[in-house]
Amino acid sequence: MGGEDDEEDGYVNGDNYYSSVSTFLQYENEFNRVTSESSSSKKHDADCNKISNDKFSSNGFSDRCDKVAKYLYYIKENDDNDNRYLFKAYEEISDKLKTCKPTISCIYEGDLGKIKKLYYLNEAMNKLEKSIEENDENIYINAEQFSQQYRNAISDCDSEDAYGYCGSLKEFEIFCNYQTKSKNCAEIAELIKYQHSLKKSVKIVVPCIMILAIPFFLYTLNKVNGYYIQNCLYI
Repeated sequence: MGGEDDEEDGYVNGDNYYSSVSTFLQYENEFNRVTSESSSSKKHDADCNKISNDKFSSNGFSDRCDKVAKYLYYIKENDDNDNRYLFKAYEEISDKLKTCKPTISCIYEGDLGKIKKLYYLNEAMNKLEKSIEENDENIYINAEQFSQQYRNAISDCDSEDAYGYCGSLKEFEIFCNYQTKSKNCAEIAELIKYQHSLKKSVKIVVPCIMILAIPFFLYTLNKVNGYYIQNCLYI
């Protein structure tokens, strides 16, 4: 976690978030599901209209406030699920040590840009992984999109950064190595195409070899049979 030097004027260093971006899609789906359910409407106690009017000149924040309040209410009502009590346990430890307290803070624009790149890269990886598992017709398209997102993300990587933003990109290299036996994620689309072309070649070559071998086998069998027939007649 970042120290005091990382947090100036209410801003938090992006290194605190890079390793967690892979979970964003999971919780985004949960957030969208919960906030779209009409049954959860107005169960929370947050007065979003008042908050919006007190803090902003326009009313655009009210809808966003309502969605966040719905989701926080959902988390509160489901504290016993998905190991959510772990957060309370860790928070109690933090209280005792007076460190690593959770805060709502600003993120530097540059760090936010990196978080977005990691988010889109995770999204592209999930699509590609699904295409590979199902062997569907979108494999090459999704592989190209993943390659593009990886090249976009790696462009902000500092070679000396082994644990922060660049460290998070190492996880994608593991995925690429597992799928193609190469850590070159920027070329994964070409590697997948090459592997598929090899598989198709094997499927074509094996039947061809069998077809070519059949006449030779029949010729040999005919010669052997002829030899035995001649010997039998001679005897």
